[in-house]
Amino acid sequence: MPEYSTRGGERIPGTAYHRLDFSLNYYFRTFKLESNLNLSVYNVYNRHNAFAIYFRDKNLDPESTGGETGIEVIKLYLFPIVPAITYNIKF
Repeated sequence: MPEYSTRGGERIPGTAYHRLDFSLNYYFRTFKLESNLNLSVYNVYNRHNAFAIYFRDKNLDPESTGGETGIEVIKLYLFPIVPAITYNIKF
């Protein structure tokens, strides 16, 4: 189990969080109403950012072959690439 000297002082290797979001807006008028159409994409390059991290002792795993020892890091991911289309009317 990792030990940390100060709160947030260390990071688990490979857990840098970053993503790229993209949004495109098109504004127009219809029937004297202001409208806009929005196309957006969340996490454009589909990076698996860790939402939660769990630790499992390989020695206690019943499916283990017996040769594995130590701690296994399990990462929980949320939301891969998520496209969205939105239409707004202002009246």
